[in-house]
Amino acid sequence: MTNLTSLQAFFVIFSSICGHICVGSIYILNSYISYFVSYIRFRGSKTNMTHFDGKILMFLIIATYGLSGYPAGKLTSSVPISTSLLAGTGLFMISYMFIFVGGHYVYGILVAAVIGLGIASMMIGISILFGCLRHFNESRGIISGVLFASANISPAILNYWELSFINPKNVSPVQLKGYFETQEEYYDATDVLDRSADFFWILYGAVFIMLMLPVIAFRLYPPPAFEDDDDINFQDSECFTTVCSLCFDVKFVLVIISFGFAGCAGLAARSTLKTYGETFINDENYLSRVGGSGALSSAVGALALGIVLDLHQRGASVLVLLQTVLTFVGTVMMMYASNWGKVWYLLSYDISLFALGGSSAVLALVLLQTFGLTKFPVLYGISFLIQFFSALWYTLSLWNTFPWRDFWLANTLFGFMSVIGAIGFIIKNDIEGKLVDDQEEVFHRYKVNPNKYSRFQ
Repeated sequence: MTNLTSLQAFFVIFSSICGHICVGSIYILNSYISYFVSYIRFRGSKTNMTHFDGKILMFLIIATYGLSGYPAGKLTSSVPISTSLLAGTGLFMISYMFIFVGGHYVYGILVAAVIGLGIASMMIGISILFGCLRHFNESRGIISGVLFASANISPAILNYWELSFINPKNVSPVQLKGYFETQEEYYDATDVLDRSADFFWILYGAVFIMLMLPVIAFRLYPPPAFEDDDDINFQDSECFTTVCSLCFDVKFVLVIISFGFAGCAGLAARSTLKTYGETFINDENYLSRVGGSGALSSAVGALALGIVLDLHQRGASVLVLLQTVLTFVGTVMMMYASNWGKVWYLLSYDISLFALGGSSAVLALVLLQTFGLTKFPVLYGISFLIQFFSALWYTLSLWNTFPWRDFWLANTLFGFMSVIGAIGFIIKNDIEGKLVDDQEEVFHRYKVNPNKYSRFQ
């Protein structure tokens, strides 16, 4: 149990929530991207910037976020939480500032800043989660659910802020003269562009204040030392001495298959919020509301499944299957969204995002229960390769020459593969559970009558 007082515990949790809201703010580009691209095109460093360029920037953020998981996990497990948080916060604020500076003056600086933002977000996210799991070891499901709910609700807060601040009159983008062949539309209204810049800098100040709170909290109240049960000892300890060997454990592989394919499908749904929705919904404000609704669903999914995991710690396998089935259902519904209209699109998006949010909390607790707290940061960081592969899949799909041109059909296949991985994980858990029960029964009989069960009798 944590050694914090009630007030101290509240401050640590509150500051951690603020930090995870900032981590989730990187996904504001999903809805802000149209304004951001338009601003750079008309007032920035790349006058021929297109929406395709904006999608590449989104890919760079998500890809570097996923690829930096392993080094961020190693750093977090090697230095004090406050140190890794301070490093992540510094990089986050520098990168955020240079996104605007690079977009305004030198486009190459913008690209480098986007990469730095992805790395910084991963460092902050893992540091806060790892620190809270060590502080609150009796409520890890609820704590992880709250943190992931905060990260997932962040785009909803920012979406409604963007909706009411940048484009309150629901001004539609226009097709530019001389660019009819691209069929792309951009915001050229002066007031919309002005408010886009204002929104960026106001958000910068808010993020800076919120990120400093967890830095202060974990500096004042560092996590307690590891306990004896924080490190899980395997039967064949020689086979699990390195991270590489742990990654080849059957259960870890099945977890990655399950959450990996589900993550590809769910993150693709979030990444295509406007690019897919705009093909059959001509209402920017409605799409922003869909984004906010999906973010809320994702937060509810993370919080609900985190609470369930605390109440029924042996039910992790069932929840793994549940989130994969919901992912599969959401991708199937997305296939027909363009035919069934706005409400159908809202439902399919919310289901997909509920599953995606829930999988965040479930994945963290499954890795924690299976491999222990000391191995958690590195393995959890490795699992974020899911983010990279989903971003890579989404980016490759932007080219019409890609073999699987039916994007949502391929996503449905990913959802189906995640269900297969979850079933395999359940079977593996049941087999190991029976083996443990048999070993405990033999041990009990040996204690009762050692002479009967001794191999040396």
